[in-house]
Amino acid sequence: MHALNAMDAMRRRPEMYIPEGISVGSISARLVSDALLLGAGHVRADVVGSWGLVSADIDWLTAPVRVVVPVMELFQRLVIFDEGGPNAARAEAWVGAYCAGAYALTHSERVRVGEMLLPRAIEEVVLPHGCVRTVAFDVQR
Repeated sequence: MHALNAMDAMRRRPEMYIPEGISVGSISARLVSDALLLGAGHVRADVVGSWGLVSADIDWLTAPVRVVVPVMELFQRLVIFDEGGPNAARAEAWVGAYCAGAYALTHSERVRVGEMLLPRAIEEVVLPHGCVRTVAFDVQR
């Protein structure tokens, strides 16, 4: 197993990767699914303005999987996700390909994807009670 770099192809043909269209809901659904598959017992999805937030009671971005890559790289390339089934890829690639900006946050880590600053309204709602990881993303491009 290995990581594939297919971000340009994803941007050129988004309908091949997200047939229902790029939206907070479609990207959130993929992130929620990955977190649950990786062992989360509690996952929540929130929308604040154009931002989506997915938070879980485990850090699903660093959970043990067959293909291990650093957190930032999850947002920069299409990474094989055997745990998701045949032909599955990690959902963070969709965030990196289709969102104007994103953050992957824990209580001790803040990874910024893109140049967009995290709005104060979003900072106030990341890491809700009982959650250890939030991925916040803005779908506006």
